Amino acid sequence: PKRAPFEDLLGTVLCAAEGGVVVGEVERRRLISAWELQRAAHTTAHAPFRRLTQREAEVLSLLIAGRSVERIAAASFVSESTVRTQVRAILLKLGVNSQLEAVAMATRTGWQAPGH
Repeated sequence: PKRAPFEDLLGTVLCAAEGGVVVGEVERRRLISAWELQRAAHTTAHAPFRRLTQREAEVLSLLIAGRSVERIAAASFVSESTVRTQVRAILLKLGVNSQLEAVAMATRTGWQAPGH
């Protein structure tokens, strides 16, 4: 445990570094199972974001950063109508009803646009 004396922790680290066994079989299986459950939950939570195109992911990333549709359009040299269409596609793919919900969903799941 983390509360163990430093010498015990150091001994465990050194044992692991030498290839020794530091976790019993039952605890190892429990940890692996917990990791697999966490990984599955992460995969499920991020599944809707994988449906976004690269441009939609960029727009969502800009919305997360607090940019307005108007500022996104101006910076991208496209019309506001184009950005609004991209935002509607984002909302549809994420299954939400507003930009705020999309931003909250992305933030809650820890999503980041590819390349960020």
